[in-house]
This record gives sequence, structure tokens and C-alpha cells, in this order.
Amino acid sequence: MSETESRKQRAGDQETDMRNQSAIQALSSVFAPFSRRLKICVLALIALSALQTASAAPQEFRAQYQLFRNGKLMGSSEIGLRRTRKGYLFETKSESEGGWASLLGGAEISESSEFSLSGEQFIANSYAYRQSVSVKKKRRDISFDWNKKLARESDGQNNTQYLLEDGTLDRHLVVLALAEDLKTARPLEHSVAYKGEASLWKFENKGTETVQTAAGEMPAIKIQRIRANKGRSTISWHAPKYKFLPVKIQQIEPDGEIIEMRLKNFDLGAK
Repeated sequence: MSETESRKQRAGDQETDMRNQSAIQALSSVFAPFSRRLKICVLALIALSALQTASAAPQEFRAQYQLFRNGKLMGSSEIGLRRTRKGYLFETKSESEGGWASLLGGAEISESSEFSLSGEQFIANSYAYRQSVSVKKKRRDISFDWNKKLARESDGQNNTQYLLEDGTLDRHLVVLALAEDLKTARPLEHSVAYKGEASLWKFENKGTETVQTAAGEMPAIKIQRIRANKGRSTISWHAPKYKFLPVKIQQIEPDGEIIEMRLKNFDLGAK
């Protein structure tokens, strides 16, 4: 090969190298933003996942309510949610006050639900109900055996057990479940274990109304339980301001008696 031909080949090789380098740089300029976007997307997904996990965990709270019977103040009630070593404890305690209480020798009612979470799903573990009016007392306990999918229920005299469907709650825990349903626009229906059976409870969204309570005036979503017994009505109003928890609950009995709970104070993050 002559010197002239060698120079031409070296020049051709250099040109090829330059073209290859330019092509690599061009590819790099195309994929570099993609790589950065991919990293950003991955980081965003991780952050979103963390936020979703955090939002799935219920916040502790305590709320006080006034109890009314046919429009007259008859007592008070307190609802609270707190973390425990095994999960969560949701409690409601109500007591009568004034003349009505003195006529009956005092009245106290408590309900509690122990539960845990699986993702965004409430897992009921146990339920307890206690009622004391003068010398008359009532109780009901339900334990949830998810390994055997059985509910074991006792009223202090009779014991029973029955099959559970996945996601079955106790009637008290439905309050928290409905708040989550409204928050995430899920169907307002739940399988509920109570009085010897697990049955489907359905609720209807009646739209938004303005509700007046001792805690102030606020917009709230009105929902009503769909009952086979048309003589009894249960309606609740859930305020977005208070995590869609009920700010007013009204029960109308077949004889026309009206029992209401109206929010007095709400403390988010209370233990």
C-alpha cells in the first residue's frame, strides 16, 4: 500500500470514528432525558406509594357529641380511634344526663371494635357492646376467626357461630368504613356481622346538605341506610371537613321517637 493510500485509509477511519462518536452522542442525548425521566418516575412512584400507605392508615381522633331525644338534650357521647400494639381500637361511649337519667337511674352504653388493616381493607377482630340502664344490663360480644371464616357471638346467655364473608365488619366499625367509602367514592355497602348472622347493609347517598351543630355550620353528605323495615330510619351526615366522619346521626323509631347525635367538638390526632 502506498503512503497516499495509507493516508486516505487513516482519514477514512478517523471519519468513521467521528461518525460513530456523533451517533453515540446523539443516542445519548435522546436516552439521557428518558433515563432521567425514568428515574424521576420511579422516585415519584416510590413517593406516591409511601403517601398511599400513609393515607391508608387511619388518623387517631376524638369527637364529642350531644345526644337528643325528640329534640331535648338527654346526654352526651364520645367517639375515639387510637392505635394499639395489635392494630386499632374504635370506641363509642354514651351516657344520659339530667332528668331522663335520674328517672331511669342513669344509662350508659359503650361499643368497641378492635381491628387491623390489610392494605385499605378493614379487618374486624372483635366487637363488644355493653348497656346499663338502672339495674338492667345487656351485652354482646363477637370474635372474628378469619382462619376458619367464623364469627363467634355471645349475649351472655346464648352462644352462636356463623360463616363470614371476606371483608365482613361489625356494625360499629361500619362508621369508619363508610367514611373511607365516601372519601374514595366506593359503593356504600358492607357485609355486617350482628345478631347471629352476616348480612349485607346498603346505604344511599342523598346528596349534600348544610348541617348545624354545636361545632358550627358545615356542608355534609347525607346517607341513609336502606332497610327492609320501613318503619325505622337511620340517617347520617358526613363532613369532608372532618375526614367524612359523621357530624350528625339520626334514628327514627317505628313509634316516631327521634334520637339524634350532633357533633360538639372534634380533635384530630387525639389519643
